[in-house]
Amino acid sequence: MTYQPGVILIKTINDSYGTIVEMILELVQNGIDANARHVAVFVNKKSRNITVADDGDGVSKEKYERALQSVLQTMKTRDKFGQFGMGMLSPLAKCEWHKLTSCPKDGQTYLEWTFNTEEIRKQDHYPLKIPYRPRDDLRYETDPRGFPKGVTKVPYRTLVEVHKYTDDKFKSRVPSADGLFDEIVKNYREKMLENSIKLSVTITSEKGDIDKKEGCAEPYTGKRLPEVKLYNGDCGTSYFHLYLARKNEKGKYIGQGVSMGEADNAYRFEFRSFARSVAGLLSSTVVEALNSGVFEGNILTERTKLHSNRRSFEQGDALTGLCQTIETWYEQVGKEYYEAAIESRDEEHYKGLVEDLKRTLEDLMKNDPKYAEMFKRVKDGVRNKTLKPDKDGVLKPDIEGTVDRKLPKPQPVVEPEPDDDPGPEPQPGQEPKVVKKPPRKRASVKSDKLGLEFRHGELYDDPPKLWLYEPGVLTFNILHDRWMACEGSTRREKQLQEWIAIQVLTIEADFSDDSTMHAAAELFAEQMVDPFTYLLLNSPNYQHISRKKGKKEEPAE
Repeated sequence: MTYQPGVILIKTINDSYGTIVEMILELVQNGIDANARHVAVFVNKKSRNITVADDGDGVSKEKYERALQSVLQTMKTRDKFGQFGMGMLSPLAKCEWHKLTSCPKDGQTYLEWTFNTEEIRKQDHYPLKIPYRPRDDLRYETDPRGFPKGVTKVPYRTLVEVHKYTDDKFKSRVPSADGLFDEIVKNYREKMLENSIKLSVTITSEKGDIDKKEGCAEPYTGKRLPEVKLYNGDCGTSYFHLYLARKNEKGKYIGQGVSMGEADNAYRFEFRSFARSVAGLLSSTVVEALNSGVFEGNILTERTKLHSNRRSFEQGDALTGLCQTIETWYEQVGKEYYEAAIESRDEEHYKGLVEDLKRTLEDLMKNDPKYAEMFKRVKDGVRNKTLKPDKDGVLKPDIEGTVDRKLPKPQPVVEPEPDDDPGPEPQPGQEPKVVKKPPRKRASVKSDKLGLEFRHGELYDDPPKLWLYEPGVLTFNILHDRWMACEGSTRREKQLQEWIAIQVLTIEADFSDDSTMHAAAELFAEQMVDPFTYLLLNSPNYQHISRKKGKKEEPAE
């Protein structure tokens, strides 16, 4: 079957720019390519119209028509983004029609081209015919000829108007003004910085509300990592210009993400898109690290070529070589930084958990006399067990019934020499030697009101315990399988640690003077861990699932 040129053109454009956001990016890029100092984007979701204007160099009739007939062929120099000649046509198949109005910087007359998707679809031969007309009623705002009656002063040299864009929910999805602004900057940051380009984004909602963002691209603000050049025989030299992203006051990374690009082309696209296009060539560890938000900056390649969809590179040996180079960079440089960042993020997460537990228990003590009395007994018990000796080495009790006892003379502590020899292999029937590691200390939070300290740690008991209580200190074991089952949900982690705390503190308050009952109560609490965590993970009541609608109702964390 032979397709008409108009049909082929529309399919090609739709495959390359399938969504409204991709279309907007391409129209903005055209303005940047034309040396604009200001690009403005207007999206009206109510009328489904879009306007993109810029004050760049504009385009003449001859240049525009040459570009129109060279779709999929390069017309621009390598320092321009639009290598494939399709940007002017990007709205096709996503709207009823779109218009381009432009005047070259060295000209005087504006021309207006009208692109009607259905009319173009019917065309059966090259060259394609796109109707146009002069717009003598328009003049650029600094035109020295002045503005006689009937002539409108305009602040743009190029204007694209998109009429009735598609109502397809996926294709027409447009983020907030902030989101669209950030998306544009991610793709064109280098050239925007170089030319000090101002960007304005205005979005009118279906209800008529105005959402606006205006500004310039910002340079990366994280901690610069060592710049690395790695050579691969297939992809040539790859350049890693990366930073450790900054954190906000809540400890969340607020970097601008990692972008990919050609070394001799200022266009960039998200690493996230790149990773999807090379599934199986990059390890999941590397993809996770570079998508984590910990890093920001650019990875540039010498020989790997940008695909016409502008969201990936062309397949081949050069692409495989680039992936191998990225893996090498991660092993030699990135891994150390990423693991340190994740460790720091974990510390902040666990500290936030125990801060929340502290507030919960202090509120419980304040509002419920029963628990206030319980916490008092625990606090008194801690004081009994942690009294400091006087100058004679005698513990002075402040609670009736405590017996004075003399402390033994302190002995020097001798640290054992490290033993790298694991010793002989265990013989058949012989139990292997179990080496216990000390609990790893993490950030802790102390409550003076409760007289308690809370922390998370890595406990290596055999069999493993979910918690460890020492006088005044409660440690939650993050290596326990029940704790790990709750990871990924801050709400579940909070619920589990609250349950543990109440169990442990009740036992300490009621049975600290009766070792037999204390052991029995502790054993019972340990046996209740499995059924309780089962409820946390599976019960609709704990998961906030509406029985009527079957939907999760996650509370704000």
